[in-house]
Amino acid sequence: MSIESLIVGDQIPLALSDNARHLNWTVIVVTAPDQESVYAFYIVLRQRQRYGLIDKSTVILTVNDPQDKLGSGGATLNALLVATEFLSAKTGYSLINTNVLHSAHILILHTGRIFPYDACHRSLATLPVRFGPNHPWLLTNLDLLLHDFNNLIASSHLPYGVWVSSTDAFFLSLTFQGIQIPFDSDIHALATLEDVQYATEHGVYIVDKETNNVRNILYRASIQELNKYSNDNQKVPTICSIVYFSVNLAEKLINFHTTPPLDGCTYEGIDSGSQPNQLSLYFDFLLAACIDVTFNQYLSSHHQNQRNDLTIQSKTFLWNHLNGKTKFTCGILPHSCHFQYIDSRWPYLNDNNIHSQRDDIQWLPIQHSIIDKTQIKSQNLSIINSIMNDECHLGKNVTIHNSIVGNHVTLGDNCCIKSVDFSKEDLHLTLPCDVIIQRIILLLQKTNETSNNRLDVYTIIGIHDNVDCLFTNDNFTILNMSWDKFKEQTGIDVWDLWPDLQNDSERRTLANAHLYPVLHLDSMSSLNEDLLWFFNPTNQLRQRWKYSWRLSLNDILTRADHYKEIVFRENLFHKIAQQKILNLIFLHGSKQRTNDSYLALLKQTIIDEHSKDMLDTFDRACLTNYNKLQILSCLFSAIANTLAEMAGGDRAGLRSGPYLNREWKYALLMFEEGKYVLGIQHLIKQRQLWIDRPDLLIRAARHYDGATQTLIKQGVLTCRSKCSVNDSDILSLSQPKYRQVTVECPVRLDLSGGWTDTPPICYEHGGNVLNVAITINGQRPIGARASLVESTSTPSVTFILKGEHKKDDKIYDLHSLTQFSDYNQPQCPCALLKTCCIFTRIIDIDTMQAVTLVEQLKKKLFGYSLILEVWSNV
Repeated sequence: MSIESLIVGDQIPLALSDNARHLNWTVIVVTAPDQESVYAFYIVLRQRQRYGLIDKSTVILTVNDPQDKLGSGGATLNALLVATEFLSAKTGYSLINTNVLHSAHILILHTGRIFPYDACHRSLATLPVRFGPNHPWLLTNLDLLLHDFNNLIASSHLPYGVWVSSTDAFFLSLTFQGIQIPFDSDIHALATLEDVQYATEHGVYIVDKETNNVRNILYRASIQELNKYSNDNQKVPTICSIVYFSVNLAEKLINFHTTPPLDGCTYEGIDSGSQPNQLSLYFDFLLAACIDVTFNQYLSSHHQNQRNDLTIQSKTFLWNHLNGKTKFTCGILPHSCHFQYIDSRWPYLNDNNIHSQRDDIQWLPIQHSIIDKTQIKSQNLSIINSIMNDECHLGKNVTIHNSIVGNHVTLGDNCCIKSVDFSKEDLHLTLPCDVIIQRIILLLQKTNETSNNRLDVYTIIGIHDNVDCLFTNDNFTILNMSWDKFKEQTGIDVWDLWPDLQNDSERRTLANAHLYPVLHLDSMSSLNEDLLWFFNPTNQLRQRWKYSWRLSLNDILTRADHYKEIVFRENLFHKIAQQKILNLIFLHGSKQRTNDSYLALLKQTIIDEHSKDMLDTFDRACLTNYNKLQILSCLFSAIANTLAEMAGGDRAGLRSGPYLNREWKYALLMFEEGKYVLGIQHLIKQRQLWIDRPDLLIRAARHYDGATQTLIKQGVLTCRSKCSVNDSDILSLSQPKYRQVTVECPVRLDLSGGWTDTPPICYEHGGNVLNVAITINGQRPIGARASLVESTSTPSVTFILKGEHKKDDKIYDLHSLTQFSDYNQPQCPCALLKTCCIFTRIIDIDTMQAVTLVEQLKKKLFGYSLILEVWSNV
């Protein structure tokens, strides 16, 4: 086969589906190297299922590798076995039955090896992006992959089968809406077109131009080799770690799990005493299906250079069962699609240094953080889920993830800190330039004494360090220094860092150097005293370091407590969310722009089961701002929203309803009397009794809405100071012209934003209304007239609702106070006119004295009867 007949990137475009749809996966399986990681990933996936990123019908399975260094091929085989076994049991079979695969969409995600720049693996590395203000949670690489698999890769024509992907990367740009799998393919891989230089660090598919079959897989090939297969733009089809297996091939792989030596890849084989086996998905399974590879080339291709009898037996078995019997095709994504790997550049990843972007996500340099933006003078910041005090000092190109930075902290240029808490008032820190500092929680053996304890350790890496670079390599650095310079500056020697490798320099790396103190005889580790001294050494700190119990970076990462780290990030997220929600409430009526959504943050709090903390925060804010009616009413509305969301939102019942239950009424009375603290305390006490059932939560929400209305009423009543009638007015009333007032106004048209200035909408979103006033035929069509007339008998109040003609007028005569009692029921006739009389204190229906309407009119209006006429000629 000549080189000219091989595919060159853009000559076989991927077939795209025009009617792509969201796919509900039957099973999602996530593999992890150990049981602790499995538990953490299960928590995260269930959380994403609550967010709606995973359909509620999807089965979530998290599987730990049954042995160390299982390999991506062995992990795939074991995950497929677990998924098939689960579906078989769910269907009612007593044994594994591959028929369940014929109606299943299975997604297998591999979390891979430890990652030196994040304790929670590449898959849970936080990114400076979000789906939008209505989806405020911290996005990780895993989230983007799930989103893309759901909405882009899954199409209406997607056949049943198994998708396998690593979680080491995400798509930077996607312009397609689904893909189609060739109907006769057993294996279908996806590739992106990348520059030859970039591809030298990755794997490349060599694809036949005519048949679309994969002929070979090259790994870290030279530029000269790759140039043979590049297109006119010097690009080659590069592996993007996504592969599809047909149902027929999946059935064949399942049958391998009982056959030596491949049974050593699965938990069943290990439990049956089989020899553990390590296999690569690409260079053991897929390479065996390539049509241009000879058996000898296949045997010698193992990229990890591990050849032993077990490896040869395994590869021979796979060759005999896959080569020439499996159709292996490749689909090349459009030119704009790229796969961004999470690597050493990840801490500094932002929209300025990636070579492509996506339109469906927002890149934000500051994501879900509390920071005084007037203090930011440095450039290219990336701050995610962090709290920055006003007086901290930041250099250029600083990255801060999941951290709290106090007032007396200075970060040098290109400094990255992760999961640290520098909030202590007496902590003074100056962090050097060009370093990455992490705080990692170590996993402790759970006993009665230590189950609630936490052991933190700090790590520091230079941004120019390659943690896997061999000590014997001329490019080896430690904290951006050559070995000779580091040794001279710190006084640290080889036996200090590699006590178990003193005579084996070929295995020494920064990753296995015992650099990081964990415990001292009398104290825990400290960043300032245990690591920062490297840059300003003293003999005392050098001796302290040498006598400490130290671990390597690999030791720390393999012992990291992923669950506690996830909980730490989530708690910090909600601490920030609570403050952001309060800030948005306090900004009510402000024109200040914000990227945050109050309701979205509130709903996120409820979904993540932090509602109690949120309510406590609201309660403290209410008691602090008890005399600020506008803020207090906003807080009550927020509490009502919280209670309604806790009950289930719109599914739990209507928010509108009565709010005068006897058990709650005392609080409303306190508000009306101006005793706000007592009213707030009674609301809190009563709410705690109504919080255990959805129906009670909705009713409690209504009573908080009622409290909001009561406070609004109290605020409006402050205008009463402008309304008064006194004895000096009686002289003017002797003249008839002063006994009548007529007011006319134009019609108001709402062009935009109608009702947004009305609670609770204005509390939740802010309000902006654009109005225009018009006349009709040159006349102001809306009017009202108040008249005082001398009464021939007893004074009374008359309301006249004028119609188009006099015969259409509706007249209401009121002779007693009881006729005013329905003023607060809008559906009752003349309710607004009655309210006006009460508001101006002409009528007092709450008087404790036995005073009749006639007596009130004689006192307030000097015995005159009141006639109110209103009309609208619109």
